[in-house]
Amino acid sequence: MQIKLWLQKEFFKGVVSAPPALTWFQNLYWSIEAYGEVPQQSDLGGRLGDDWLERNLMRHLKDEQRHAHLWQELLTHRGTFAPEQLPAWANSVAAFDQSGWLEAMDKLKLYGSVPTAEWIPFFAALHVLEADGVERFQTLAQVADPVDPETARLLRSILKDELFHVQYTHEAVQRLAKGLTNPQYGAQCLQAAQTAYTRWRTAMSPSFVQTMVHQGARFSLPFTVVSSVLGRIGANQPSVIPAPPPIPEAA
Repeated sequence: MQIKLWLQKEFFKGVVSAPPALTWFQNLYWSIEAYGEVPQQSDLGGRLGDDWLERNLMRHLKDEQRHAHLWQELLTHRGTFAPEQLPAWANSVAAFDQSGWLEAMDKLKLYGSVPTAEWIPFFAALHVLEADGVERFQTLAQVADPVDPETARLLRSILKDELFHVQYTHEAVQRLAKGLTNPQYGAQCLQAAQTAYTRWRTAMSPSFVQTMVHQGARFSLPFTVVSSVLGRIGANQPSVIPAPPPIPEAA
């Protein structure tokens, strides 16, 4: 864990050393938050069969919409809103979505309801993404404070919501799994999502570092050496998130 936090801090120190690099990440965070928006999905009442789940998911979706608006407002004010320049590979939410982890929301929009078990991979993936986002936002806010306090304040305001998202998505997986013939399916999905995401981040790390260097980021020598070694490891990791564990029979 210590090496992970050190790498994260050194990486973001490099990011904030160059305004174009920080702008790139601000646009990335807008795209991730915007990806979580669900157009015309204003009411989930009765669709999930669980008032607690519907209420908290609706709050989550509204939070993402508000966060996207905050990032867009900041970037537009600075004249640096340019999400169309981002590469598709950088969006971690899209990576999970393309592998079927977030399919429940697509089915909900199409059919109006989704079997309970199919929501488990959805919330497991969200939990892993939100937990990682909390760590990254905390680190970036810390290193951005001296050079861009406005961005640091925005990150900390969003963090309050992200911490709630981490807590409720984990509880959602547990609540949903209790009603299955195989209640361990929830834990299996959480573990599979975490493993898949860790491998994906490792595989994509060289691309993030190279992109930031092209944006003018200046990294410390120790970070450059360690990230080079990890880059060779990442070359052996899958760059595509695998599909979630199959749903148990008679779920």
